[in-house]
Amino acid sequence: MESLIPRGNSTLEAEFAQQLQRTVDWLNSLPLERLDRPREDGSIADRTFRICQDLIRETEAIEGLPARELPRLRAHGTGSQLAVVGQEFSEAMTSEGLDRIDSDLTLMRFITSFVALRRTGS
Repeated sequence: MESLIPRGNSTLEAEFAQQLQRTVDWLNSLPLERLDRPREDGSIADRTFRICQDLIRETEAIEGLPARELPRLRAHGTGSQLAVVGQEFSEAMTSEGLDRIDSDLTLMRFITSFVALRRTGS
């Protein structure tokens, strides 16, 4: 499958794109009952929704827009929602004038979130 996000110039942008793609593919391959299975820290769908909400908040902060709540999709839409908000975030990160250190830290935070979601969802 073709990557959701074209490779950027930085290693972290490339890693973000790769981890986003892996996570979306993983979510799309899971059975619905596994996505919705209750856990102490929330189901996989719950935790993915929290990551999506964090991504959209970061995107809107970069673009100077007011914060909004994403709609909560059913479990079968989890991977698609992550793909869309991840793409929007990636596009916003290419904005001129962003502090490179803050951008790198933000990218690392989301990369870590993607990997942690896949590890704890096993």
